[in-house]
Amino acid sequence: MLDWTISGSAGSESFEVEQYRWEKWIRVATVNPKDSTSLNSYRAKIVPHFGKNLFRVKLVDPKGNIAYSPSVKLQSKTPEVMLVKTTIETQLEFSGETMFQVYDEKGVKWLSGTAKDVDVTTLAPGKYWVNYDNKTELVKKK
Repeated sequence: MLDWTISGSAGSESFEVEQYRWEKWIRVATVNPKDSTSLNSYRAKIVPHFGKNLFRVKLVDPKGNIAYSPSVKLQSKTPEVMLVKTTIETQLEFSGETMFQVYDEKGVKWLSGTAKDVDVTTLAPGKYWVNYDNKTELVKKK
């Protein structure tokens, strides 16, 4: 869990919890603000990947101004997830459950979510980039 406290109300905008993975910040949770002007505590469930993790909280005000918390580092003891095969036909298989994204060679995102096994029958044959755990690999779909 990621916990943080603010003094006063954040307004009506939700907090976004972001995790740095695959060389970019990814939203991993959204937390609604409390309607109070006192000290407010918040909590979000986070799922770390293998190794070093970075998390931050983002808030966008009604005028579009963005505020970020300082990054929080976490060295995770979560087991490393591996891609079982890089040549696939109907299923993308990981060694454990992981957050993933599948992109084609043009950078179009086709699939994303959290799973151990992913049905790829809707994908055309070709090469795809797979982001998972804390890595990116190229796979070939037959």
